[in-house]
Amino acid sequence: MRKRPLFMLACVFLAGIVFVRYSFFRIGIIGCITFLAGQEMYYGIGYRRFKKMAGRMLLLLSAFATGCVHMISCDAFSSRYLSQIEDGMSAIVWGEIYKSEMITASYGESYRYYLKDCQILLKQEVLPCNDILVYTSSDQYQVGEIHKITGQLNTFDAASNFGNFDSRAFYRSQGIDFAMKADSFERLEQKNGGLNQMLQDLRLDILQVYKQAAKEKTAGFLAGMVLGEKKALDKEIKDLFTSGGIAHILAISGLHVSIIGRGFYNCLRKRGIGFGLAGVCGAFLLLSYSYMAGNSMSAIRAVGMMFLFFFAQYLGRSYDMLNALGALVIFLLWSNPLYIEYSGFWFSVMALIGVGVVGDVFSKEVKQLKGLWMSIGINLATLPVVAFCYYEIPIYSSFVNALLLPLLTPAFLLAVIGGMIGLISLPLATILLWPCHWLLLLYESVCKWAKLLPFSSLLTGQIPIGLIIGYYVLLFLGLLLLRYYQSWKVKLSLCVLCYLLLVFPRPQAGEITFLDVGQGDGIYIQTGDDTTYFIDGGSIDVKGVGENRILSFLKARAVGKIDYWFVTHADIDHISGLIELIESGYQIEHLVLADTLEKSEGEKNLLACAMQKKIPIVYMQANDVLRTAHTSLTCIYPNKQVEEIASDRNDRSLVLQLKWKSGTALFTGDISSEVESYLLDHQLVSAVDIYKVAHHGSKYSNSAAFLASVSPESAIISCGENNIYGHPHPDVIKRLQEEGCRVYATPSCGGITVYLDDKRKMHCYKQPLFHR
Repeated sequence: MRKRPLFMLACVFLAGIVFVRYSFFRIGIIGCITFLAGQEMYYGIGYRRFKKMAGRMLLLLSAFATGCVHMISCDAFSSRYLSQIEDGMSAIVWGEIYKSEMITASYGESYRYYLKDCQILLKQEVLPCNDILVYTSSDQYQVGEIHKITGQLNTFDAASNFGNFDSRAFYRSQGIDFAMKADSFERLEQKNGGLNQMLQDLRLDILQVYKQAAKEKTAGFLAGMVLGEKKALDKEIKDLFTSGGIAHILAISGLHVSIIGRGFYNCLRKRGIGFGLAGVCGAFLLLSYSYMAGNSMSAIRAVGMMFLFFFAQYLGRSYDMLNALGALVIFLLWSNPLYIEYSGFWFSVMALIGVGVVGDVFSKEVKQLKGLWMSIGINLATLPVVAFCYYEIPIYSSFVNALLLPLLTPAFLLAVIGGMIGLISLPLATILLWPCHWLLLLYESVCKWAKLLPFSSLLTGQIPIGLIIGYYVLLFLGLLLLRYYQSWKVKLSLCVLCYLLLVFPRPQAGEITFLDVGQGDGIYIQTGDDTTYFIDGGSIDVKGVGENRILSFLKARAVGKIDYWFVTHADIDHISGLIELIESGYQIEHLVLADTLEKSEGEKNLLACAMQKKIPIVYMQANDVLRTAHTSLTCIYPNKQVEEIASDRNDRSLVLQLKWKSGTALFTGDISSEVESYLLDHQLVSAVDIYKVAHHGSKYSNSAAFLASVSPESAIISCGENNIYGHPHPDVIKRLQEEGCRVYATPSCGGITVYLDDKRKMHCYKQPLFHR
């Protein structure tokens, strides 16, 4: 508090916001505030110091209370209109366009406009609201124009499975609560956008220069590095940079702002221009650049801190990075307290703490390799954030950053100069940007080399909050030790302990999770003894279901491989995601198919992918059993008589029964009522606890006689919301209810987890569709 008051106030203000937003942090926050109060009282003992101590305590409590009140008021502000909004409802909104984007898709081009200073008409009442996204096919609207827009409202989707991307939380963290598909625009105030529109036009012009003067991959890299434009970035490069731990160079942050702002400021100062004028010119340049690059949170934070540096220079005062960070944290959280749910906020803040605190301690009394120690400091400070957001950590990122970051300055300067020169002479821009191509190849090569090293990345899963707190306590204690005892052995030990704390295997409880994959199936099984199964994995209405729904779930669960992946049959809604995972190189130990699987086009594609990746293929038939210490998985169908029974490939589906100590589950693929009758006639099924409803709840399956025989306690339906097949059919729901079972459906429940230690203990991301 005494040395860095703004940084301490920011921490307490942040604690107030977290205190209101998350109830499970409240005890810890009260403990921390009590510790600070005790510390102040200890140092304030004595009459002379009492007044200062009381003043500091009052300031800290005021900051905490302000954070609490601000969070409460922001929640109340958005709840006033969000409680009245439903998907698809018509509405009228007003707002000023501050940003526009073109969206390219297979069906053509559309445009997305960002509105600020918005209002919405709901139930004959005009309410102020947060920013709004508006989608339309027209590109005739410009930044700075104020419009009245009529259209249909849509709220953002929340994550439906553990580990999946949460659109609702992301957009709320950006101050956007809902979107609108526009039917009509009415321009209320004509503006030419002034400087803002000029900067937006300049951005588009520079993008065109990159596209015309550089190769496609290089152009995407330059657009991301200079303008924060991620859409043109090649996915392979993005994944490589993420695995190498250098993805931050593609986000406009302190590095980029420092190169432009401080470089320009120093040039002006060397030419004899005074502190004040040089600072004003540097601030104007940075404001313009930040706006042109999209005014991201990290850019605003970096520009604001550079402003404080210029101001400190003008006053002749020393600049303290952590105090400046505290001032900007307060500013950002005041503008939008839900930045606390945005990963970019935490990456930005923790990276600077890594420099100003961790790196400073690590590099103390070290003249050699200071850059490497700083890189290690940043890595240690941000490691839990990386693990929490990406579910794995790159081991060699400190060394990759130490090697490649010095090359960022020439690459960035060449990209900026080349983009500006290209507005005048495209051939000259091509020459200037050519070295960037070779630098990109070097970046790719180093990241690929690091990826090939043993243990290049370690899977952590989504680590719990308690472990994150424990990590930072360990790091804090290690830094205290290093302040008094500088030793490379202590530093190495601290690094190893921090990594081990995050990657040390955590026990996996036995579970069955029915993933929400839209119109399709995807079932994950953890037997409780480190054996993993997966049944099917596909969808016909969720794009990229393998990467976006299945793989993200498995990584969040810290599942690095599947021991046995079962394919009930080879329809696209059962294998599309599986094929994606095989092509991505995800480790699958065995692929299990029905011995009587129909030789369809889907099966041929699946087998070709599996053989290319050298995945062993196992064929299963009736009475085959897979046993583990705690479970047995039995194939009860199909058998050699399948040709007499099956009318189509759905009726050749694997039917599997899982047994464990306290329960049973039945998985039926897409079989029809004809196969159900066969199973009944031959007494192949009996009462189970968990029933995976056949064929997504089709009326041609799940006959009354079959359900009476199975008599499940809980029935799970996997299907897409408002799908064209009408799944689940009302007659099926009625039959299930008549059997007295609890019915769950993925569109309403999201992912559904059954715990093997207590089959009645179920977790849904949403709510059960029907109760008994």
